[in-house]
Amino acid sequence: MFGYERIGFYQGQIVNERMYYIENICIISEYQKKCSRTEMLKSIIDEYADINIEIQFFEQNPVGKLYERLGFVHDGETEFHYQMIKRRR
Repeated sequence: MFGYERIGFYQGQIVNERMYYIENICIISEYQKKCSRTEMLKSIIDEYADINIEIQFFEQNPVGKLYERLGFVHDGETEFHYQMIKRRR
């Protein structure tokens, strides 16, 4: 029998029929170096492949390079955040 281990969580919401917004991604520290965030994001991207996906993150967070590798592009910024979008396929 296979089991699952909780490694973190994410929160998101469908904004409208063309947009999904990822609000928060949290990975338990011991899993952060094991590509868990990448796998979680790939799962979200697959689930919402037919609509745009937006995400934002603090400017000092280097996670933007990961988002770029997964197809997100710069879409703006606020006083403290960078905003990125992955356009639907």
